[in-house]
This record gives sequence, structure tokens and C-alpha cells, in this order.
Amino acid sequence: LKRTQYTLDTKSLADGVYRVKIVAADLLSNPPGNSLRHAIISKPFLVANSLPAITWSEPRITGGSATLAFSVTTPASPLYQIEYSIRGGAWQVVFPDDGITDQNREKFEITVENLSKGEHILLVRAVDMVGNIGTSQYRIQIP
Repeated sequence: LKRTQYTLDTKSLADGVYRVKIVAADLLSNPPGNSLRHAIISKPFLVANSLPAITWSEPRITGGSATLAFSVTTPASPLYQIEYSIRGGAWQVVFPDDGITDQNREKFEITVENLSKGEHILLVRAVDMVGNIGTSQYRIQIP
């Protein structure tokens, strides 16, 4: 390349950790034997294109309360924050079973109380460390 800038489209790469090797040479502006060449390898960088995935377990329903367990998995970047909303209300942060959201797979449990009879929708939004957002919803039926 003759340009001094190159854009790498990471969307075409699989999730993972990469390094880039750059080789510069002045062959075009020097006679043979007098040219110089130098290479440098970048620090490792993460490519994470996959969205966090949410997997639900069967809820435990007692009267007007429901306890829902779910896990969130992301293949490349650790998870950053998980939030939920019930009935389209304000988003609330939820912490995993181990108390800190910092792994590629975390397990969660939410208990929602004072639910009236009928259907309620619980929304979950999962964000990983590079900003990928995965969402899911679960329909809760209170008899």
C-alpha cells in the first residue's frame, strides 16, 4: 500500500483476540540495496461482534410474585451490565449470582412482587464490555 492509513473492517473477522503486523519499506524511493524495511506488531486487541445471548429457566410463581432465573453468555467480550424492566417500567440493574458482572457467562435471578393476575412481560438488556447489546423478553402468567 502507498497510503499511510488503512481501515480494518472488523465485522468481517470472527470473534477473538488479534494482533496486526505492519511492515514499512522505502523501496520505491531508494535504489536497490539502499532501501530500509521495518516491522512492528500491535498490542493484542479484541474483536467481539456477537451479541450477548439470554437463556431463561422456568419461573417459580407464588401468588403475586414470580422468581425468574436466566443466564447470559457472550463468546468474546466479558459482560458489563445487565438490566431488567417489568411492564415497560424503568430499567433496573441486576447483579449475577456471584455478585459482579465480569465474566463471559453469568447466572441471574430476579424476583418480581405484587404482580396482578394476567400476563406481564419482563425485558432483559445485556451489555458486554465493548458495547454489544442483547435483549430478550419473558412472558409471566399470574393465575
